[in-house]
Amino acid sequence: MEKYIKYNTKNRISINKKDGRINLRPYFILPALLIVLFSVIPSLAAEAPAWTYLVFFNDPDHKAPREINRLENICQGDFIKIIAMHMDAKSGLKTAYGICQDADPEKISSPVLSSAKINAGEDPVRAFYDFAVKYAAGIKDGSLMITFYDRDMVINNKMAEDFNHWKNVKNMRSALEKIVRATGRPVDILHFDANNFQCLELIYEFSDFAVNIIGSEELIPECGTPYDLMINPIISQKITASQRFSFLFVSGWHGFFKPLAGSGIKATLSAVKTAELPMVSEKMNIMIESLTAALNENKHRDIFVSSVIKKVRRYLDGQFIDAFDLGRLINEEIRDQNTEKSSREFLASLTNATIKNSAVGDLGKIPITYNSFGMSLYMPVPAPKFESYDSLAIVKQTGWKAFLDYFYSFSLQRTW
Repeated sequence: MEKYIKYNTKNRISINKKDGRINLRPYFILPALLIVLFSVIPSLAAEAPAWTYLVFFNDPDHKAPREINRLENICQGDFIKIIAMHMDAKSGLKTAYGICQDADPEKISSPVLSSAKINAGEDPVRAFYDFAVKYAAGIKDGSLMITFYDRDMVINNKMAEDFNHWKNVKNMRSALEKIVRATGRPVDILHFDANNFQCLELIYEFSDFAVNIIGSEELIPECGTPYDLMINPIISQKITASQRFSFLFVSGWHGFFKPLAGSGIKATLSAVKTAELPMVSEKMNIMIESLTAALNENKHRDIFVSSVIKKVRRYLDGQFIDAFDLGRLINEEIRDQNTEKSSREFLASLTNATIKNSAVGDLGKIPITYNSFGMSLYMPVPAPKFESYDSLAIVKQTGWKAFLDYFYSFSLQRTW
């Protein structure tokens, strides 16, 4: 008859004295198996990609297929998952593609995830919201980047019966708010492949919903955006930090367009940290207060009108100015101690907010320097009609609108 020696009663382990075998009770075996099973399951499941990249093309000019083919040149692997929607007014369809790598530039080879007719009068911003929510709501791990492609959607809306610079800003803000609410997270990188989007007006408007915002101060070149050349190096380095991703994204843009500068092409792109905007607001307001006080003296007022406003870099037919260039000129031209100090601090705040800036083919008067620094401001000459401008976040967070009212009151004849 076998005899057993029991010990370690806490773990219920017994040893067969006859052959030295360890006997495990059933209630010990089951938990052990469960531990092994659950340790294996994660390795069997597909890992979530480090990045999910959603690209929405509102494309009345039918140029998006070129850009989608560039997306198909990206070496995705398991690091990044790309989904693109093409809202094609020409065919009357909005089609979502699960982007797969393919080197054929003549056709879109990626599988269709969904396709539907574009309804008459359908708002592209609503279609953008539906697309982003559908494909981003389930993302729990990894980072999210969204590109909105539309060259004339918000600021320069050619289809608007009554031209209004800020016509669709409210709709876009609402769409981003719903996307963030549905996904339960801010967008790590929000990129606008659109004209004149990197202005403080829009950066402030969308900053609640994105950690980093990338866009251009002026027109995007007709040759389009080299997505593959910009993103492939990022993937090869396995960049997971959104700020570093943004830096390299803009660097890739600069590397592509810099050799083309000799042909006369102009291209700007910049990435901004939205967390720095409260400091920008604070320093902007202090500069505006100091400048307003200085402009009470005729000598400073004359210099501001004749030199600063005359020299500052402008975009979109003169309606936008470069924010950093304005601060730089104020610092150099207005010889008032408080204004010099406050403008210097304003420049520092813009520098801290800018992750990376690219300005190609836009040389200033000083050799090897640029006067496009990354963010613009609305300041038309002659005086504008401020249609819908008062509703923007920048008006509530800074004194810029009040300063414009003050400036136009003495500098130019109002046109209405």
